[in-house]
Amino acid sequence: EDSSNEETMELSQSVVPIIKLWRITPGELIPPSWKIEPAKNSTTFEDTLVVEDNGNKYRTHSLTFNISGKYDACLHRDLDNLALGRYVAVVATADGSYLMLGRLGGLEAETATISGGGDNNGMQIVLSGNVTESSVPLSQTAIEVVLG
Repeated sequence: EDSSNEETMELSQSVVPIIKLWRITPGELIPPSWKIEPAKNSTTFEDTLVVEDNGNKYRTHSLTFNISGKYDACLHRDLDNLALGRYVAVVATADGSYLMLGRLGGLEAETATISGGGDNNGMQIVLSGNVTESSVPLSQTAIEVVLG
């Protein structure tokens, strides 16, 4: 029996192709980061409020994107990094704003699927995590830091 009811807020959006991820590594002051340019029109995120039967509340951040291209050693390495790490993500939305997902606790791979055939080669990654805050809109100063 499911002990929670999910209420999806109106914060599910398609995002433009830029994602920046920081790997959460204990003890590192400046964690490594990656800029990812997903396949066109393949990136979405959700920020879902979950209310359990006992009254506990938390949010689930979910980020889904595809990376197209030839499956080679580089794509293999990227898949392993994305599948095995825990990340904080910044996404640029279709309206030009930037949001941070997983700031408290991080996001980790829920699925990492390699597919091929026809015109579709690449991988789909779904990063998700349970957090205690909604996605954080970034200030202009923070955006400049993220874009470097």
